Amino acid sequence: TSPSEFIIPYGKYSESMRNTYSIGMRFRMRFEGEEASEQ
Repeated sequence: TSPSEFIIPYGKYSESMRNTYSIGMRFRMRFEGEEASEQ
């Protein structure tokens, strides 16, 4: 197999990273909101 087969197109990579980041921020905001309401 050639090394180029393992190279991810930059557009697909950046899109997946953006989705992961937005999901992480949404989860963190929800988690912090629950902690604040418990106090």
